[in-house]
Amino acid sequence: MGRACRRGSSCRSSTSTSSPSVRTRSDRSGRGRRSTGTASDSLNACNEPRPDVVALRPDHVTRSPVPVEDAILAVEVISPDSTFRDMYDKARVYAHAGVPTYWVVDPLHERMTLTEMVLGPTGEYEPAAHTDDVFSTERPWKVTVDLPALTARWAGLRGRADR
Repeated sequence: MGRACRRGSSCRSSTSTSSPSVRTRSDRSGRGRRSTGTASDSLNACNEPRPDVVALRPDHVTRSPVPVEDAILAVEVISPDSTFRDMYDKARVYAHAGVPTYWVVDPLHERMTLTEMVLGPTGEYEPAAHTDDVFSTERPWKVTVDLPALTARWAGLRGRADR
């Protein structure tokens, strides 16, 4: 496997696939450094993604940092510079790690959307839902997300920030 890396350092994994990609390490503000190279499907301290929201198996909630393969649901919220990374690069990594359900929330348009993807029999994600309305699912448990209410709240917060 690759070497351990410190937060903010540039890393390259020693195991990789042949699919070219862009790898980004960023802090919570969304600023990041990009390095082109070959993306690795092997998870290690250098390339393990950190979901915006994660649901874990109950017996793993005390682990820190949380290995992505312990997740039963990973959620990413798209920012202007993360659309491709969240929809494609991270989806591939989460699928490879066996995360059964992956949601992508997109607040960048007039109406917030949520895309639900579930792990298919081939080990890749298959789209299960895409909506800008009320979203209900039973994966990984019964939950409802009111996207119109979130859209209204988000618009209010953005309006307040613009003043």
